[in-house]
Amino acid sequence: MQRHRQQGDKLPTRFERTYCHDDLFSEVPTMAEYRPGDKVTVYPFLKILPASQYVDLMIKYESPSQILPPILCKPRFCLPNQAVDNMVLDSALQHVNSYLVCLQLGESVEAACSLYRRDQLGMFTELKHVYRDYVQMFNEECMRLPQFRHMWLHALDKRVHEGVSLNPEFPDWPASVHFLVGRALYSLIYDRVRFNRNEPVRIRQTTIVSSSSKEQAQQRFHSDSAAPRSEEAPALFEVCTEYPEELRNEVKIHPALLNWYRDANYPPLSFHPAELPMLCPPVPWTSTKDAGYLMSRNYATRLIRHSNNYPESIPVLNDDLDFDSKRIPAIFDALNCLASCPWRVNEPILDGLIEVARAGGSRKLGVPERVSRNPSESLCITKSMSYEERRRARRASREAWLRFNEARSLWANELYRLSIANQYRGRVFWFPHSMDFRGRVYPCPPHFHHMGSDISRGLIVFAKGMPLGPKGLDWLKIHLVNLTGLKKRCSNNERLEFANTILDDVLDSAINPFKVEAQRREDAAAGVPVAQILENFVRRKVIKQSVMTTVYGVTLYGASEQIRKQLRDLDDFPGRNWIGPAASYLARSTLTSIGRIFTSSAEIQAWFGQVFHCDVDWIVVHRPHSIKQLAQHISGQLLSRVSWETPMGLPITQPYIRLSGSTLYSNDADDHPGVPDLSSKVTLPIHTRDFYQSISQLDVPVPNPIKQKNAFPPNFIHSLDSCHMMLTALHCLKAGITFASVHDCFWTHAATVDICREEFIALHSEPILQNFADYLRQRFAYSQSEIANMTSETRRARAMAFNQLLSHVPKQGLFDLSEVRNSTYFFS
Repeated sequence: MQRHRQQGDKLPTRFERTYCHDDLFSEVPTMAEYRPGDKVTVYPFLKILPASQYVDLMIKYESPSQILPPILCKPRFCLPNQAVDNMVLDSALQHVNSYLVCLQLGESVEAACSLYRRDQLGMFTELKHVYRDYVQMFNEECMRLPQFRHMWLHALDKRVHEGVSLNPEFPDWPASVHFLVGRALYSLIYDRVRFNRNEPVRIRQTTIVSSSSKEQAQQRFHSDSAAPRSEEAPALFEVCTEYPEELRNEVKIHPALLNWYRDANYPPLSFHPAELPMLCPPVPWTSTKDAGYLMSRNYATRLIRHSNNYPESIPVLNDDLDFDSKRIPAIFDALNCLASCPWRVNEPILDGLIEVARAGGSRKLGVPERVSRNPSESLCITKSMSYEERRRARRASREAWLRFNEARSLWANELYRLSIANQYRGRVFWFPHSMDFRGRVYPCPPHFHHMGSDISRGLIVFAKGMPLGPKGLDWLKIHLVNLTGLKKRCSNNERLEFANTILDDVLDSAINPFKVEAQRREDAAAGVPVAQILENFVRRKVIKQSVMTTVYGVTLYGASEQIRKQLRDLDDFPGRNWIGPAASYLARSTLTSIGRIFTSSAEIQAWFGQVFHCDVDWIVVHRPHSIKQLAQHISGQLLSRVSWETPMGLPITQPYIRLSGSTLYSNDADDHPGVPDLSSKVTLPIHTRDFYQSISQLDVPVPNPIKQKNAFPPNFIHSLDSCHMMLTALHCLKAGITFASVHDCFWTHAATVDICREEFIALHSEPILQNFADYLRQRFAYSQSEIANMTSETRRARAMAFNQLLSHVPKQGLFDLSEVRNSTYFFS
């Protein structure tokens, strides 16, 4: 190992200096000056930074002290990431698409240019002074100002006379420019970056000479052949990889160079700073612009983070911040409260997880297993196969690729998480927070945070401890039993008693976590065949997801797929061929039972479905044949995306759109002549296609009626959950209580569990459903003049029915919310 480290100390430096840096440095100015006549050029984007910085973006190495293997390594905190290092690392972990390489390299250039321009404006110097004043107030035992937002504004006011803006705005580069700039730099790397294949041998001989006595060293050196001659080879090449559905152009690192890196345990994992927790308190939100990290920005540091499903270049998806930020100060304060919670790594858990990961992972322990075999190696299709055999082989190949890609992604994600956690060992850190379009709150770092699996949650603890108090230990015992799932139908007292009986085993498993044997429940046999197979398998975990998503409008098919996945994960489920029928049986039984028990909820769900079937689905589909009338629908409110306002005043608009295309859908073709049935797709007439092309050129996408309708119930419920969480966070901040959350799962110290009930009662005492109906009437209801001007009797009847539907809000149930104050199980 020491010999490899010595090699690692020398190879990167020589690789950079001799073969790459000088060539690339001379080529960048030449490329920047090249300006083709009528084509888009990279000239303006390669003239912002000095040429040496563009070279550093392509290939730049850290000091040899950073050469450590993943999970033992220190992640490099450099901005932006260097292209060659990233390709080496990605090539070792996963397949690398050449398009994505160009895109990421272009994004890195934009980030570097933004930092450079900010530095030139003196922003960082000013930020240092403002942040120092803010941290002094942040660290005070008693908060002089009620909110962190007020502290930051106060610190800004003290420096207002300096006249330096901390939020200079630069135009965002579109994805096309990212790709153009990235492709230009990638072509330099591809053509110019080369290495000496015999360099490791030469360095190994040099190491022998320097580490042995002279006589022995000379004998060893001369016993070998003469010093190897230089043999240059390209550092990377491109290959076409065959996937079940397509061929992809992928970047590969030369195997000899990849082995060279592996021998030196280089490069270490590298992360964008905005992908990591902060080692200082985050900048608080005061507006919709920037907050969290001091300098770094990415998609997650936006107040409402962009969806990954649609390109950011679509203007209609960038209107989610087009509202007065003065309407939502409580939203800012709640985000700042969550971000102010300090954390530290749970080191005993981390040590155990690293041990499991080094052993290759464990499915039973929830640690992803490492997968090395490419599924394409097992694909064998010959000419002698029948059509049915080839079809089965291709289907098996697709499934194998899906499993392989999922396993590889899970392994890489776990590697990132454990490596970052190991880097933050012994430190205090913070998680900046932002929201999605529903108002649901997430930490900005994607790999390591307190949301996600049990591994993610177990890896961190509150940095500020406090005594358990008189009931704290009991709450911890109850929580422990809750995690086992063994006493879900028992009272808290019974769970506490059970915890006391197994306390010795719990302590033993904590001290020796890998010596505890897992137990398997016994099977039973009774009833009809499906019920016989399901005996003792109708467990809470199997049907929980379907029960929980019922309020979101889950379909029978969706529930069946959820249950099918849970049954497939049960190692002791006896009949693999029965998984499909068993999932359908349980899904039908579960949804039927819920409909009988929760009648008020079912009525409200049905009302939601009717509202959005009429408002979005029907209106979007029922387009008149006249191009002028189509244009009126596009420019009017009837083709708006579904939107509402939360009880905390946050405007929410669903982003689901359908890029202008040539396909129309209908649920009722008989009523709408010329519009195809839902089950078929037809090509529109030429004039209609031209209309859609003009819409596309104007960047006016239309709502996707299916997604708008189906996604509304879960999104509406999630927005309410988020309001409850934010109100509870503000209440805890005022009371001086540590608070964190995983959406609707609230975290606090065991001694302060009982304070979380009041805000739930306050929120749901509001007339939420009535307010929502009023909002819909104001925005979408047909006026009397519109109805009178309708020539079609069918349209007039539907418009009147829609207005009537908005006026008849379902009645709420008779449950007394004040009873929550006396509920033992509301927060436990």
